[in-house]
Amino acid sequence: KHFMATGTHLAPPTVRDRVEAAREHLRSSLAWKGPWEGVVEMRRHYGNYLRGLPNVKDLRLRLCTERDPQQVEAIMDEVIATYALAAVA
Repeated sequence: KHFMATGTHLAPPTVRDRVEAAREHLRSSLAWKGPWEGVVEMRRHYGNYLRGLPNVKDLRLRLCTERDPQQVEAIMDEVIATYALAAVA
């Protein structure tokens, strides 16, 4: 809609925006499916949320193997801390 109205593209979401969207998705999944199934179901989505970030493989692997929702959120905080200061979109 923005492009059609203005002819310009919006800036891509920041790393913080992407991780916060993933965090909200995780919380919704936990509320809907419960802690075990919610965490496991989210594993398929992290690659999309983190796509294009350099050297993110280790953090993504940790997200995809963690079972505790609080630890998953802590790893998400690490992603923000690692990439938010760098000018990575």
